[in-house]
Formats: sequence, structure tokens, C-alpha cells
Amino acid sequence: MNDIDGYIKSLPPDRQEKIKQIVAYIRQKYPNFPESCDYSPKWKFPVFRHPSAPNYIAIASQKSQITIHFGRYHCSDIIAAADKRIKTGVGCAKISDSVPFPMDSIEKAIDACFSATTQFRPAVPGDAAALKSMARRVIQANYTPFLGEDLVRSFIESGQADQEIDDGLNTCTLMVSDDGIVGFAIVKAEVLHLIMVAPEFQGKGYGSKLLAYIEQQMFAEHPAIQLQTFANNAGAIAFYQKHGWREAERQAVDGMDIPLVVFQKCR
Repeated sequence: MNDIDGYIKSLPPDRQEKIKQIVAYIRQKYPNFPESCDYSPKWKFPVFRHPSAPNYIAIASQKSQITIHFGRYHCSDIIAAADKRIKTGVGCAKISDSVPFPMDSIEKAIDACFSATTQFRPAVPGDAAALKSMARRVIQANYTPFLGEDLVRSFIESGQADQEIDDGLNTCTLMVSDDGIVGFAIVKAEVLHLIMVAPEFQGKGYGSKLLAYIEQQMFAEHPAIQLQTFANNAGAIAFYQKHGWREAERQAVDGMDIPLVVFQKCR
């Protein structure tokens, strides 16, 4: 018995049968997709993950409902369309015990989630507007907590964020999926100048996949590569360290009290 089968066995009989149907469908149609009961350190319920894309499906038995979480948020809407009584949250469908179990719609949602793939391509001039919009949203979401609203607003309104995209478009690589542009990276020789993932795709493994691809491309030409981030950007620092980057030095920034951390990685 594996963890998922054990989880199912612990449930009331009616819940067992419903979740068994979902698990059996995934195992039959996607037999090579990794499965476990570690949706998060706190929540131990079944999760299936796409082996080469950051898409996942998790199934939880809760008080009066079964909740299905999707790595591609819109997939929950496919299930909700089957019955107006089915509620949705951020990327999840909440199927009450009082609602007929919509297995046909669940199968369609599973296929929509797991059929998605990500690809990489060079940026073209027509991408500039979308990349500028994404960069502004990422800066507002990720930089405000440690730089403050005033400094972030001033930087965006100055046009510097947009200029970074214009200046780096020729060496910009996009990560795209069926949902559009997921993220991008700008490389300047041996320096990873900029890497961003849209806020709605963060925390799903896309950043790791984008970083791994860019590293591979850079190592094909350089034995050692570098990037920089602000010293108080704790999330970014932890992310780079997790992926094998090591701090090389710190550099002062004119007009700011926050230094830059220079990271290095060797092939």
C-alpha cells in the first residue's frame, strides 16, 4: 500500500469511492506521473505532478466536501461549469457531498491541467508590451515588501523598468505555456541580468524550470556565470541558494542603503 492508497483507506466509504475514481483515472491515463501525499509540509493529501512541467493536481477530503487543487488555476472552472453549486477558490474546485459527483468534468479538468506544456523561445519586438506589463507587476508584488511602496512606484514611473525590457529584448528568452508568457530572462554575456515569473505563476516550479534552462544555455558559453539581487530580498536569495548559487561579493548601490549580493555558479 502506498501513501495515497493509505490516505484513501482512512476515509469514510462514500469519500473513498469518489477519490478512488479520480486517482484511478490519473493512474490509468498518466501512469508515469509522480504521486505522493505531500501537497505541502502541513497538508498531507494526494498529489500528482507533471514530470516535466510545474503542473499538479491535489485531492483533499475535507469536512463536507472534496476539494481538487490544480496547478493551472482555470482548470477548476471546468468542474464548476458542471453544476452551479460547485464553489471555486484560487485554483481549486470544492465539490460538496450534496452535489452529484461530476466525474466527466473532473476528467476534462485533469486532462486540461496535464496536457499543458511549457516551451522556450527568443523574445520578439511584439512581446515588449506584455513583458513590460509583467515586469511592473512582478516589481510591485515582489519588491514592495523590502523596498517600500514609494521607491517601487518611483522606479516604475521613471520608465527604468520599461527601459530594461527595451535594452534587453535581443537577449531575452521567454518561457511560454498554453496560458501565455509565464516568465522571461535577460542574459548579458556571463551575467543573468534579469529573471522574472509572472505573479500568478510564482510558487509552482516555473521559476526553477526557467532558471535551469537559462543556466544550461549560459554554461554552454561560459564556465562561470553571475547574477545580482538585493541583500534584503530574502525570497530571491533563498531561491538562488537552493539552486546551487553561492555569494561571491556584495556591492554598494548609489543612493541606496541596500547593497547588492553578487551570486556566482560554476559548471
